[in-house]
Amino acid sequence: MENLLNLLSAYSLAIIAPIALLAYIIFNYLTLLKVRSHLPPGPTPLPIIGNLIDFAKFKTKTAEETAILAEKWGDMVTLFLGSTPCVVVNSPALASELMDKRGANYSSRPPMNLFRTLVTQWRLLSLPSGDTFRTVRRIYHQILGPKQSALFQHHQDFESKVMLGNLLRNPQTFLDETIRFTTSVIFSATYGVRLERVDHPLLAEMTSIWKETLKCTLLPKSAALVMLPFLAPRRRIPLIFLTNYRQPSWHSLG
Repeated sequence: MENLLNLLSAYSLAIIAPIALLAYIIFNYLTLLKVRSHLPPGPTPLPIIGNLIDFAKFKTKTAEETAILAEKWGDMVTLFLGSTPCVVVNSPALASELMDKRGANYSSRPPMNLFRTLVTQWRLLSLPSGDTFRTVRRIYHQILGPKQSALFQHHQDFESKVMLGNLLRNPQTFLDETIRFTTSVIFSATYGVRLERVDHPLLAEMTSIWKETLKCTLLPKSAALVMLPFLAPRRRIPLIFLTNYRQPSWHSLG
């Protein structure tokens, strides 16, 4: 009898789960279409993936595909990355109108998903407009304003001379030397530590942390939270989305 009940439970679950998933997909798609009706025109999105196929075309033919969209749909085109709407502005005059004259409405950033909240929550470029953004911007200005920047100028002058000398000897190391220059200026001003070479342990660790951060915040798992926002509410997301995340260790900067 117990085995029969278990079999019926498994059978019921096998039937209910696909029906529930299908119901959610239909509900989500109808909601997307309702949102789309209030936005500029654009190609019809597909269920779940939205206009992901159209986005894929931008990878190799960005200018051509943008021109095609503008010719067909006008100066403003709506594409959906999963269920997240993205409005493409094809007119410089319209972009100026929206970003300059109506900046209070349109110049903010989209809400951060969990990964970006974990690793970039205090970065000015990641914060939406609001009290936190204004507070962080004020702190940035206090630390990096014109008067404070003058205190760091000797670091920039010295590292510029070192960079030019290194490029004269090894011009093929332009990219690595540029990375060393900018990072050494920052470390000299912040920690009093110069980075004399590209393979310096501090730079190697920073590069490693940055690569791990990109894995978490960009591709592929974080993108799922942008395409499927229902995964992220109240920080309840599957643990599989956290497998690449590790808390950065800054012990060596002591």
